[in-house]
Amino acid sequence: MKHLSYLIIFFFSVNFQNFVYSETFSSGQNFFDDFEIEMGEKIECKIEDSIGFDWENGKYVSKDFKSKSYLFEKVEHQEVLKAVNNMLCSAKVIRKKDAVYDSFASLHRCYLIKREGVDVDSVEYCEEFYGKNKKLKSVECNKGQYVFHPEQMILVSPTSASKNPRKFEKYKDSFVIKHGSCRVMKY
Repeated sequence: MKHLSYLIIFFFSVNFQNFVYSETFSSGQNFFDDFEIEMGEKIECKIEDSIGFDWENGKYVSKDFKSKSYLFEKVEHQEVLKAVNNMLCSAKVIRKKDAVYDSFASLHRCYLIKREGVDVDSVEYCEEFYGKNKKLKSVECNKGQYVFHPEQMILVSPTSASKNPRKFEKYKDSFVIKHGSCRVMKY
């Protein structure tokens, strides 16, 4: 009888644990076609204003920067593509868990980011956030450096490389913030 009690307790604890976590899924195995942004969708974001600072002679000097555009393309995250630049993102996404609930969803995905005037494209880890009725709230890439909505705004923050508080250095990255508007490109 004692062993039967342990078996029943074990059964309920395992099933309770599965019930509690039933709304999280491995990012490497799931698509939510009924609401998530489609693979291959391209979003063009045009920067309307770009201001910040350049490091000159040991201090930051205020500057206006050129307003450039960004192109975001959602790329396959479930398998490592032949392109080397997708390997790191795919590896990161596969280790994450998607969370899908009635009033909230958080999906871990990869986006190819093309920047106007920059020859090297990058594939970045991004998180798509959905609210009530699985309506898209925002996409955040590269630890919040890029935050956008495909049919609304983009906000671009300085990278972590730019946030170097050491004062006495010859070179520091520019510290730039940008904003603009986005639209889904039609095929």
